Amino acid sequence: MRKMLILMAVFLLFITLIPAKQVEASTGHHTVNVKTTLNVRENPSPRAKVVGSLKNGAVVYVYNTEPGGWSKIKYNNKAGYVASGYLTPNGSSSSDNSGGEKATVTASPSLNVRANPSPKAKIIGSLKKGAIVYIYGTEPGGWSKIMYNGRYAYVASSYLKKEAQESTYYSYDGYASADANNLNIRATASKNGKVIGQVNRGYEFYVYGTMSNGWAEVDYNGRTAYVATEYLYFY
Repeated sequence: MRKMLILMAVFLLFITLIPAKQVEASTGHHTVNVKTTLNVRENPSPRAKVVGSLKNGAVVYVYNTEPGGWSKIKYNNKAGYVASGYLTPNGSSSSDNSGGEKATVTASPSLNVRANPSPKAKIIGSLKKGAIVYIYGTEPGGWSKIMYNGRYAYVASSYLKKEAQESTYYSYDGYASADANNLNIRATASKNGKVIGQVNRGYEFYVYGTMSNGWAEVDYNGRTAYVATEYLYFY
């Protein structure tokens, strides 16, 4: 009987040591979803120094994710980290295409899906020509991050054709500052839009709204213009 109790205790201890499933957020705008406030930490660790907090409903821009279920954001002009599980991608659901950019596989006859963004990484599957995928971000070396069988994986970006999608508009009604020098101001919300000006880091914009395609609608010298959201710090 005593031996049985010892075995049960060891089993229960083992169960408690199994790490919980981590949630990974996609890049882009996300909304904080907590009952009270969400701690912002100096480093991606639950033991890291708390440098601030975000209220429920606050909108943040996720630049990338870190192991352990952490998302890197900008907080008070510095990098900060929050638990990804409390962030909801704007304009998306919990399905496999949430927050992703739609694309079609062009490789023939199929495209290898790898565990990591490297040609030497383990192949975990393949996608046939014409398959639809959703891109959640890109990595150096020409790799795209996709969802494959319920997990994030990587494929060569050169074999994906992005599909044009209508952009969802989110009203913002606030301010943001430029987070890069020689930041282009464009007449339309496109990287091919006419450049109507440039500003340096710290220049303040009034923001009318943001778009799911990565652009912000701003006031620039009394006219409506557009700036890439990845180069803005939202107050």
